[in-house]
Amino acid sequence: MGSWNKKGIDYLFPVFPALIILAGKFSVYIINLLGANRTKIISAITIIILPSFLLLGHRNITYINKDTREIATDWVINHVAKNEKICYVTNHYDLGLYDIDRFISYGAGAKNLPAAVKNEMEKFRTGVTNYRMIHAYYEDTTMTSNQKNIYKQIQERYKQKSLQRLHDENVHYIITRDDHMAMYLEADETLYPAYIVNGIRSRRDFYRQLFAEYQPAVVISPSFWEKGPEISIFNIKRESNAPGQ
Repeated sequence: MGSWNKKGIDYLFPVFPALIILAGKFSVYIINLLGANRTKIISAITIIILPSFLLLGHRNITYINKDTREIATDWVINHVAKNEKICYVTNHYDLGLYDIDRFISYGAGAKNLPAAVKNEMEKFRTGVTNYRMIHAYYEDTTMTSNQKNIYKQIQERYKQKSLQRLHDENVHYIITRDDHMAMYLEADETLYPAYIVNGIRSRRDFYRQLFAEYQPAVVISPSFWEKGPEISIFNIKRESNAPGQ
């Protein structure tokens, strides 16, 4: 059930036929209850099904409209030079941006990627969405652990980069998501073991420093018609410390 927030509706598909049958039986019950009064029957059916049609219409419109991640992608393409280094602070940054070299040369899995696939990916290099996507975490190779708990090994080995380290790596932009920030800014440390608390504190300190030293160049918020997380994009170039730059 850990993936409930992402695809929980999938678990309900098997019971949909039963729900439809029950809904039909309920409708028949209402019709029999109201008798031959046609106006009452039509009004009752309308009251029952209208919210579903309104919800369906709203969802269709939001699917047609761009969500915040697509809007953020457009902003980056229009305001950030191709091949710039952009730091993303989650494992899934969900933007339509690509880092071709990560897949074919320097990425951890690049050595296992077949040559045919690498050649196919080269076709995207000249596209407008090719950037250097830099992760906010680094691997501490000095850490040695005999832990059998793989998750604990990962938590101890991969650490949050500091703003200074990102500057040293010549990163010019940072992309954040409000849902990811809330995981750390609002975390109750008493609920977690020490090795996780250390990670929470380092990421919390990173966000606090980022917002203390910089103003977002753009904040893309969801609305009634546009869904998705709130995305903030920071320009952290040394010569661009002014708010809003």
